Amino acid sequence: METENKRSFYVKFAIVLILGILLGSALGSLIIVSFLKPQQLASPVPSNIYNGTQFQGYSPPASITEAGKQVGTADYIIFADGKGNYYAKSGDNGSIVFSGTDASTVIQRAIDAELGKWGTVWLKGYFTLSKGITLWSGVGLRGAKAGWGDSAGSIKIEDGLYGNFNEPIVTIKNHPSYSSIKFFPYIGELAIIGGGNANYTSNHGIYVSDENGAPMDIFIRNVLIGWCGGNGLHVYSGSKMYVSDFYSESNKQYGVYVDKSAILEISRAYIYGNRKSGIYYNAHGGGGYLNIMQNIILNNGYYGVEVYSTTTGSIQIIGNMFIQNDAYTSYADIELSNVPHYTMIGNMFFDYRSPKLTKYHIKLEGNSNGVITGNVFFDTAVNGVFYFNPRGSSIIENNLGYTTKNSGTATFSGNGTTKQFTIAHGLAGTPTTAIVTPASSDATGSFYVTADATNIYVNYATAPPSGTNNVVLYWSVSM
Repeated sequence: METENKRSFYVKFAIVLILGILLGSALGSLIIVSFLKPQQLASPVPSNIYNGTQFQGYSPPASITEAGKQVGTADYIIFADGKGNYYAKSGDNGSIVFSGTDASTVIQRAIDAELGKWGTVWLKGYFTLSKGITLWSGVGLRGAKAGWGDSAGSIKIEDGLYGNFNEPIVTIKNHPSYSSIKFFPYIGELAIIGGGNANYTSNHGIYVSDENGAPMDIFIRNVLIGWCGGNGLHVYSGSKMYVSDFYSESNKQYGVYVDKSAILEISRAYIYGNRKSGIYYNAHGGGGYLNIMQNIILNNGYYGVEVYSTTTGSIQIIGNMFIQNDAYTSYADIELSNVPHYTMIGNMFFDYRSPKLTKYHIKLEGNSNGVITGNVFFDTAVNGVFYFNPRGSSIIENNLGYTTKNSGTATFSGNGTTKQFTIAHGLAGTPTTAIVTPASSDATGSFYVTADATNIYVNYATAPPSGTNNVVLYWSVSM
C-alpha cells in the first residue's frame, strides 16, 4: 500500500509539475502545493527502493524527462546475469571484454578503457557497488535508456547505481596521464542512490574533484540522486557545469554543495527534503557564476538556496518555486551574503504549514546588491518577507506580496481644530520617501510629513478650516 501511495503521489505531482514549470502560473503553483505531503527530512532509504539486500529501482516524477527509449551506440555496455556475475560487452561487436563478480571493478575497467577515446559506458540495470567509481574527463556514463520507460505498469528509471559506503558513489576528475583532456565528462539517465547512513558523510552521489585540475564542461542530465549520507552533488572544483532535469532528494547533508568558485547552471531540477540546504554555493571571494532557473526547491531543512562570497561574477535566481524550506525557524528560502551582483526574477514563495516555519523568504547580508523584481510572495513568513543586514543598494520593486511603492489621493473633512491627518500607505515597511501635495485650497498651508510602518502623517502648523471633504491630498511613498 505504501508503494502504491507513493506512486500515486508522484503521478499526480508529475502532472502538476508540467503545469507549474511550463505554464509558470500561480494557479499551477497552488495545485502543486495541494499535493505536497509532509516527509521526514533525509529519511532512510524506503524499502521499496532498497530492501536491505538488493536495489529495487526508483519511481520518480515522470515529468522530469520524457519516457525513454534506447538511443545511440555505446562503447561498452555493462550488465549482470543475475547470478553475481558482471560483464562489459563491446558496443561494436557484442563480445564480452571484461567480466567479474564485483560490479565496481567491471564498471571501472570499462571507464578506464575509454581514456583518451571520448567514449561512453552504458549501464543496463541496477548495480550495487562495493566502492566508488571514477569517471574521467572525456568519458560518458549513462543508463542504457534515455530517461524512463514503462516497467510492470509503473514509471521507473531504468538504470542505476547503489552505494552504501563512506566515499562518493561517482567521482568526476581529470586523469593525471591525460592532462590535455579536461572536458566533457557526462552523466545521464541514471539513478544514484546512497544507503541513507548519516555517519557516511563522504557518501556523496556525485563528487567533482580538482585533484588533477578542474574538469570543464561537465554535463549532468536526467540524473536522480537520493538518500546519500553526504551531499547529493558535491563540487570541490572550479569547474564549468550544466545540470538539468535533475533530482536530489533526502540526502543527509545538502542537495547540491559547491565549495569553489565554479560556473554552475541548474535548471528544471527538483530538490527536495535534504537534511540541510537544497543548494549551497560558496565562492570564497572568487568570481562565481551561478544560474538557478525553473526549479522546484522544496522542504529542505536549512535554506532553499544559500550563496556566499562572490566578490566578482553574478548570481541569477529566475523562475523557481520555493516551498516550505526551513524546518527549524532559523533560516530562509534564500540567503545571500556578500554577493554584489545578483538578480531574482519571477520566483514564487510559499509556506502553507501551520504554524509556518520559514523565518524569512529572502535574507540579504553583507555587501549584497542587485535586483529583486516580479516575484510572488504568497505569505509573509514567520518574521517577514525580507531580512536586511544591511539592505545595501538593492532595487526591490514590482513584487506581489511585498509592496515598495504606492500612491493615491486622500480626502478629509476639516473641523478647524484637527492638525494631523493619517493616511495608510500600504507598503511592506516604513517608507524612506513620502511626498504629500495639497490638492484643494483648504489643504494648503504649512505642514510636515512623518511616517511609520503603517501610515504617513500630515502635520499642519494651523488646522485647516471646517468643511466637507475640503482637505484633499495627493501622496506617494516608496521604500
